Amino acid sequence: MTKTEKILKENLIRLRENRGLTPYRVAKANQINMSYYYGMEDPVKSRRINYEYLESLAAFYNVSVADLFTPHFLD
Repeated sequence: MTKTEKILKENLIRLRENRGLTPYRVAKANQINMSYYYGMEDPVKSRRINYEYLESLAAFYNVSVADLFTPHFLD
């Protein structure tokens, strides 16, 4: 897994947990297949990320797509 993938996965998990959401709720709200979304957050799996999903997730969390790739932007 690349450093960029790790940052994205960590940020997705933190954003979700900070809002008290389940992976199911986030996936459903963004019309993302559950297994695909779990793969987006899984620190072991390397998954090609669909840009449309990134845009949707950024809008859902009210952040920019760039924020999703910014190390420690939630600290």
